[in-house]
Amino acid sequence: MIYIRCHSVAFLEDATEPRGFLQKMQDVYGNKSEEYKKIEWAEMLTRELFSGEKRLTGEPYITHPNSVAMIATKLGGVRDYRVIIGCIIHDNREYEQEQGIRSMWSPKFVETWFGEYIEWLLASQTMPQVLGEMTKERAHSTFYNSMRALCKRRDFFEIKLADRLHNLWTLSSEIMPARKIISKIEETREGLLPYAQRHSILVRELHEVLEWLEENNNNK
Repeated sequence: MIYIRCHSVAFLEDATEPRGFLQKMQDVYGNKSEEYKKIEWAEMLTRELFSGEKRLTGEPYITHPNSVAMIATKLGGVRDYRVIIGCIIHDNREYEQEQGIRSMWSPKFVETWFGEYIEWLLASQTMPQVLGEMTKERAHSTFYNSMRALCKRRDFFEIKLADRLHNLWTLSSEIMPARKIISKIEETREGLLPYAQRHSILVRELHEVLEWLEENNNNK
């Protein structure tokens, strides 16, 4: 794993293997609770969806959603199992859209098996699909405009900020050009850090990683 050195992230070592990740979830929710069973199912389906997929770091892709869930639980203090499921599945619909594959993660499926609230969480985290006049730049702008409309929704930012923190933790000049790292730093400072401060979510961790990345990038 290419985690940067600005924070102790040993607790994420279990994110890749299902047994280790699910044990962490059992420790919070118990292994016989309905909450845990739904988390287990969401993880299994997500692992299946991303089977064979790798991150730029070379890790299995499942490492990312599982890490987001673990960050939200351990560092964000999240205990609502529905938000944890939102962390696990946050990339699923967007991935299917990008791959142009038949969507299992449709609103109907999610509402039927996980409930309307989790469907809202997933929809809120999903970038608009790039089709026709919806360019990548416009999709990004649309998403951030919708995020501003959700400024009071702590649950949205519990997922989004954990997602961003893990992505920043695993950024490296070995896998990404310096200009893109700078862009991510600026986007986080201007577009996400104000919400972290507003809701007191992962503020210290985000400041630490941003400072580390800036210093490390300036020394290249």
